[in-house]
Amino acid sequence: MKLSSSLLALIPLAIGVAALSGRAGVLVEDKFTALNREHRDLSPSRGIWNIADGMATCTQDDALYKKNQDHGPVIWYDVAFTDGTVRFAYKPQKTKAFFFTLNNERGHVFRFVQNDAGLSVRGWPTPGPGAKPVSYLPPGTKTPALRHGEWAQVELKFEGNRCVLSIGDFKQTLEHPAIAQTKNKLGLGFSFGALSVRDVLVITP
Repeated sequence: MKLSSSLLALIPLAIGVAALSGRAGVLVEDKFTALNREHRDLSPSRGIWNIADGMATCTQDDALYKKNQDHGPVIWYDVAFTDGTVRFAYKPQKTKAFFFTLNNERGHVFRFVQNDAGLSVRGWPTPGPGAKPVSYLPPGTKTPALRHGEWAQVELKFEGNRCVLSIGDFKQTLEHPAIAQTKNKLGLGFSFGALSVRDVLVITP
């Protein structure tokens, strides 16, 4: 069956609309192809990040660490969502701890910390000064330690009171009412040694 010229003319338009609609939920997509990017803050006061070869890499400056009250280098993203999926990969090198943090206007909301001993996942049901965190991991959960010199692929899927956290082969469903809080800032940070980050993606349903 032959298509009319008018129908043929509509095909590129339809493809373009489909492509746009498929990306409608992309809030952040950072492949580190440029030093400066909208919504990204490299926080140079806490360490200098090198952007090259599709990744961001930083080595901790111990003097800056002390100056910032024992806070290491971090990459911040201004990104607002409640339900959504966060993906990224990171590679530690003699790093003591990696931090993934979600905040809102009141303070910390969600954080996981990974070190040589394993993983902790905490949330703040009532963010703000003096707020007390709660653990989201079931007691006795076996968690993965940092794998130095290797890339770890991470995915967090937030849906209502639930978050499905995947780090490499590790996968754990976390449930708590506080998970459903709004988030507006995402941080990827570390302490000691060096860290590389690539392929940061935040999408909503």
